[in-house]
Amino acid sequence: MFSIHYELLKLPTLCTPSYFVSTAGNICTETVKRYIEAQRE
Repeated sequence: MFSIHYELLKLPTLCTPSYFVSTAGNICTETVKRYIEAQRE
């Protein structure tokens, strides 16, 4: 991506080491894991 869009390297907040945390409600861990795996496809 950066080799094509060199100008993106100049943006300091594009790729940060931050993360997002939220609750998933009353569902089992396996359901969350399957959802995350499906998002990678």
